[in-house]
Amino acid sequence: MQLQHKTAFITGGSSGLGFEIAKLLLQKGMHVWICGRDIEQLRKQQQAVRSLNLHTVQCDVTQYSQIEQAILQAGHIDLLINCAGVWIEAPLEQLDPDKIAQAVDINLKGVIFSTKAVIGQMKNNNSGTIVNVSSVLGIRTRANVNVYSATKYGVQGFTEAMKAELEDTKVRVIGFYPGGMQTDLFKKAGNIKDTNGWIDPKDMAEVLVFALERPETMVMDHIVVDKTIKRTK
Repeated sequence: MQLQHKTAFITGGSSGLGFEIAKLLLQKGMHVWICGRDIEQLRKQQQAVRSLNLHTVQCDVTQYSQIEQAILQAGHIDLLINCAGVWIEAPLEQLDPDKIAQAVDINLKGVIFSTKAVIGQMKNNNSGTIVNVSSVLGIRTRANVNVYSATKYGVQGFTEAMKAELEDTKVRVIGFYPGGMQTDLFKKAGNIKDTNGWIDPKDMAEVLVFALERPETMVMDHIVVDKTIKRTK
């Protein structure tokens, strides 16, 4: 995919992996829209980058009317990256029902809503790429990440279903499954983890952008990148 002069829209683009992807795409000559709920964070990142090609829009991906308006404001979209997400971890009986609903709404419903908001124009143009950021916990799981894994398995299922739905078009759907990164994902959820030795989100962003730049004769649509697992004898 030729990235220069094209337009990307990134949900959850004001921090973490989403922001690192945004910065790389700007370097490739793209026009980049980042959306998030925190207007101050969006302004901070716009000031930090200082690029005329970076655009920000306040948007809650769990509200379809808001994501629809954000997409309309951005106009023609060549690349949608669904990166918005929240962490949730605890034995199921200890989880707050409101936190469960929030995780499902952002991690899964947000992906579906954002995709719905762009799919019409992409099908009409018979072009475009959608990247759904899931997680390694969306293909294999462990104890106490029950709801998080459920949402990310849901993203995987939605991704595969959309590939089938669009197989007769030139619209591409890519599933991206990153492992543990050095971001504020856990801190924002009040779940402090030692992420020393985990993946730098800049490196993770480079993997995705590399995949996006491959020619159309290549298929890279199920990309799993996990952190190194240290094993003891």
